[in-house]
Amino acid sequence: SPAEAGQVSFEMTVQNVDYTGLNSRTTLLEAFIAELKRVIAALVNLTSHHVQVALSEGSVKVSSRITPPPSSGVTAANIEAALNTGRESGSLNGDVAEGISGLAGIGEVKTGTISVSVTAPVVVTPESGVASRASANHAGA
Repeated sequence: SPAEAGQVSFEMTVQNVDYTGLNSRTTLLEAFIAELKRVIAALVNLTSHHVQVALSEGSVKVSSRITPPPSSGVTAANIEAALNTGRESGSLNGDVAEGISGLAGIGEVKTGTISVSVTAPVVVTPESGVASRASANHAGA
């Protein structure tokens, strides 16, 4: 059902990249965002346009939200599981770090070896008022 689709959000920190420098280089910034989306989407078996990312300062903090289309058959729970596996095995962190390290021009904003830390993913269910809150009380079984 559409109510089950939900979204999954998580955060990453990309260490040793200068946020201000990155932000001032449009082409590099676009490539950086595209690479983040590509790696995340590949991990969860979706395409880049199902992944949103927002960057903020602090090395580079990445807030990501993944919205599976109902037609995909991929659920928020599938995405959460794939992200957790990628995070625990280090493949998500490693693939992001490797992808970003390989970007043309990244040397101009790199302050050391690029590494990535990832927070635990959180499933965000669509807000549908009282009904979703009531059903949330019964979730987790």
